[in-house]
Amino acid sequence: MQRLDLYDLTGPETREYERMVAKGEIREVLGGRDADTWILLRADSHPDSRILSNDSFGDWKNIFPLVEEEERIIRFEARGRDIEIRW
Repeated sequence: MQRLDLYDLTGPETREYERMVAKGEIREVLGGRDADTWILLRADSHPDSRILSNDSFGDWKNIFPLVEEEERIIRFEARGRDIEIRW
């Protein structure tokens, strides 16, 4: 599995990503924050939200039961420059 780093976006996808962030369609975790905590707090306060991640969040099960709700976590796989999202 390849780690995706959104700071490496180049080309036309950069504009699309920035547009989606600006419209609030996706949320970006700012540098210097604990991403797991930020993501899980956000998801916990928005029950209809989904998390796109390959993280199991296993250390958080007792605090955030939502991590065991299969429909809340959307998995993906990176293959070169392509991303396959597993619904």
